[in-house]
Amino acid sequence: MGMQSPSPHITSCVSANMETFHCRWNVSSLQSGELRLFYINKKHPQTPPNEWRECPHYSAQSPNECFFDENHTSVWTFYTIQLRSRDQSIIYDENIIDVADIVQPDPPQELTWTLLNQSVTSTYSDIMLSWKPPESADVEMGWLRLLYEVQYRNMDIEQWQVTDLVKSTSRTLYGLKSNVDYEVRVHCKTLGGKAFGEFSDSVFVHIPSKGEGSLLS
Repeated sequence: MGMQSPSPHITSCVSANMETFHCRWNVSSLQSGELRLFYINKKHPQTPPNEWRECPHYSAQSPNECFFDENHTSVWTFYTIQLRSRDQSIIYDENIIDVADIVQPDPPQELTWTLLNQSVTSTYSDIMLSWKPPESADVEMGWLRLLYEVQYRNMDIEQWQVTDLVKSTSRTLYGLKSNVDYEVRVHCKTLGGKAFGEFSDSVFVHIPSKGEGSLLS
């Protein structure tokens, strides 16, 4: 007897900037066109329901995705999201979300590094990392306050070293070994947020001992 396919269900609702968001779902054994997304937006999840509305924009690129633009996104209110059959006779799944809780910022941009100094024996080096906030994040107006986490690893080792969170768009890494290849990346989350967004593009660091050639980037 084969395993039964799971029912269609909502897989994620994510916002990159608290200004828009999207929800995605798994159709299971059904066809994409057989499912519809409906929602109610209200100040508190326990208030009586008002009128259900259908997804404002089904994505043409991703058939199992609904996009909520600025006109359909409200912060610090609650959305009840339902995944229904085409004729609305079956409710397959229901989620309650607050947009402020589902923010996963886009990756930071333009990660770079600069050599600060080397030890007298040139065995160890300190570098300064810098980057720019995600393009989609309105940090200048204070709409989003971000915390950044830098991770780095010796490329001969799979395990990443994780640094403390910082609010600034720069931080120092101390004591990197000379003549070792490192990979460095950064990602971010909102202040008080639960989930990190995707990582930036990595930069690669190799600092030769003094007199052994130029720096590589």
